[in-house]
Amino acid sequence: MGASDSKIVFKRGIFRLSEERDIPADDEYWTSFWELPESSEDVFSLFSPADIRRSRDQALENIETLILALTSRLFVLRHHPSFPDNELAPEREALNCVRVLTRVLPYIYEKESLHPWEEQFFWGSRKRRTRQGAIANEVLFDESRDDKEETEGDKTHFEDAKPLAEELLDTLVDMLFFSEFTIPKQQPGRPKVTYAIWQSGVGCNTAVPTTKEFESNRCELLRLILALAGRGLYMSSPTLTQSGVRTLTHLCTNPDKQVVLSVLCSLLNTHFEDFSNT
Repeated sequence: MGASDSKIVFKRGIFRLSEERDIPADDEYWTSFWELPESSEDVFSLFSPADIRRSRDQALENIETLILALTSRLFVLRHHPSFPDNELAPEREALNCVRVLTRVLPYIYEKESLHPWEEQFFWGSRKRRTRQGAIANEVLFDESRDDKEETEGDKTHFEDAKPLAEELLDTLVDMLFFSEFTIPKQQPGRPKVTYAIWQSGVGCNTAVPTTKEFESNRCELLRLILALAGRGLYMSSPTLTQSGVRTLTHLCTNPDKQVVLSVLCSLLNTHFEDFSNT
């Protein structure tokens, strides 16, 4: 499929998101959101604000399924032993999941009546299929909400999971320090996620070698983290002061201080390095 053809198919899929109610979770349609876009520009130009608002207002259940599909695919790719691999676990699919989520989230936050739904959806208790259950049911993604019915047989195939927003944030942070995706290839036998500070400066004397591609991937991930943290822009000052932003709270209270240090120092040192070069 050529680039122009894939754009047409992707745009048609976007229209379907608002025109058809309750698209099944196991419909192959959902894979188009990470397989078809060729670039960030495709996502942000073809998936317009009007498209998102129309889907949000007319078929919220499809937006919910879309987010679950995108996050589940991202989690699968992050844990795939071959990621990033063009055939087995494509980098482009991970980036497209990140891009679509970045595009959609602000339009959920802006609608005040969705705040209770959003709180439960992103931060409420959650179950997911065990590996055995996923294989047995051949599902496209392995999410289950507590408010959906389960048969007695199904219950044995589910396990407790982190709230969706927490797992997404943890995944994004890991991917900021992922071998051959945002940092150089690690030596055989070393973990693919290595919390190496990107630039020399605070907490680090030696910069990690980088490329334009690594830096671009970091920016894509950081945009989504900012989109998640942007929830505070839609809160009143008293509410924000009292409640804070759960995204920032989760990032800053990570019990693994090495993770917090690596994120903080990487951002600080990168900023100061860029500032000194201007």
